[in-house]
Amino acid sequence: MIEGNSFEKFLQLLDLIINLGFSAVYFIAMIISSFAILLNLNEKIRNNFYWSLLAFLGFPLFCVIFILINLLIDTNLHNATILKRPALFSITYLFLTTIEFLLFRKRINKFKIE
Repeated sequence: MIEGNSFEKFLQLLDLIINLGFSAVYFIAMIISSFAILLNLNEKIRNNFYWSLLAFLGFPLFCVIFILINLLIDTNLHNATILKRPALFSITYLFLTTIEFLLFRKRINKFKIE
């Protein structure tokens, strides 16, 4: 049960709705990032290192930069850190996607040699 007067309950409910909204936006961004990896099914993109890198890391890197800039602005102006958790998850996702890209390139180069 939420304690406090009705205004505090309203603010807590509003905070919950905002967090759910951020989670939904973050979820959609991760789905788009995952589908961008499927661009590597195209032979022209798969055989070009830079296009393949952009397909793997382009959108996730843009999201990380965007979230970090907003986090820095919010922290400096309002001392609010609502974007701290999405920033942490985005950086982890970017790190894992980078490892996935390196393994993908290693496998592609192995198939080119054979």
